[in-house]
Amino acid sequence: MKRSEDPKYLSWFGNRRPVRLLLFTALLTLGIIHFTDLCNFITVLWRSASPLIAGAALAYVLNVIVDRFEAGWFPRTKKKWLITLRTPVCTLLAVLVILGVILLIVLAVIPGLVEAFTLLAREVPHYVADLKAWALEKTENFPTVHDTVANLVFDWDAIGDSLTKYAISGWSGIVSSTVSVIGAVTSGISNVFITLIFAIFMLVGRKQLARQANRMMNVALNENRLGKTKNVLNALNRSFSGFIVGQGAHSLLLGVLTTVMMWIFGFPYAVIVGVINGTTGMIPVIGGYIGAIVSAFLVFTAAPGQTLLFLILLIVLQSLLGNLVYPKLVGNSIGLPGLWVLSAVIVGSGLSGITGMLIGVPLAATAYELVRTWVAKREKEKAEEQPSGEITENV
Repeated sequence: MKRSEDPKYLSWFGNRRPVRLLLFTALLTLGIIHFTDLCNFITVLWRSASPLIAGAALAYVLNVIVDRFEAGWFPRTKKKWLITLRTPVCTLLAVLVILGVILLIVLAVIPGLVEAFTLLAREVPHYVADLKAWALEKTENFPTVHDTVANLVFDWDAIGDSLTKYAISGWSGIVSSTVSVIGAVTSGISNVFITLIFAIFMLVGRKQLARQANRMMNVALNENRLGKTKNVLNALNRSFSGFIVGQGAHSLLLGVLTTVMMWIFGFPYAVIVGVINGTTGMIPVIGGYIGAIVSAFLVFTAAPGQTLLFLILLIVLQSLLGNLVYPKLVGNSIGLPGLWVLSAVIVGSGLSGITGMLIGVPLAATAYELVRTWVAKREKEKAEEQPSGEITENV
């Protein structure tokens, strides 16, 4: 009998499970022995691949926008040149939309913040003087406190000199640090271009990439695992695309309504505050609080007496949008109850800051949908397994 026909040989080498177990054990042992080298390798690999990962994430976000543009790009046309231009033109429009939003934030918010800090520095001495006069008036019957307040003297020139020296020392530290990390800055700039270019290439070739990935899964996975994998991927896609569309629409509406409200009531920095609230509105749950704090600071620098009214109106507006519009735009898009949204935001922020907040909600929505589907399936199977207890008669 040939060795290849030996039942023992076939039972060992014909079955891949023992081979896989041995391979896994060997790799695990090597990983434990060279744990430090393995961590260093993973760190270098992650750092090298981070522009590609960021590009893939950007491509996915842009793909959601591209799909909306393609749906409106002459959907019933039969002209080949229009059909050929559909993907490149819609991709270019999506990139321009993202760049336009970034440019709007930079040009609208940063000058406003600089102006607000300048105005605040100019008005602080007047605020302090008014506060001191009010305190002296209210403490006339308390000589000790009155004398203490009266002896308070603020040398604004000395304070300004101290702040200037602190700023200069801080900037000198920044300059020295910049010189030492100029290579890292250059690398960071190149990574931005790599990310953008990789995202555009993925967008242009996304249909071919999808076909290739589908072919690979069909070959690598059996029918059962293939179905489960596609269910998970479809759930992830629905959750993330729904979150991006719903949260983006809610943020845009919040920014526009905030600007209109400020124009109606004559609040300062209407456009800047609208952009700030629209931008922070992309952060689930706590984004509204962040936008309100920054916006209240801006309004206070220009019109202190209007700050309280502004906060009241902004809270009312955010409450109306949060209770009436947000559940329709975002809640229905991801199908996640508010309790789990808050839990996902808290856990995500603890793990990875703002990035964790943004991806935590759609990931939680995906897990929620998969668990809900599994529970419904198991309930149906158990209901079919249990006897009905009824006796049917043949007629």
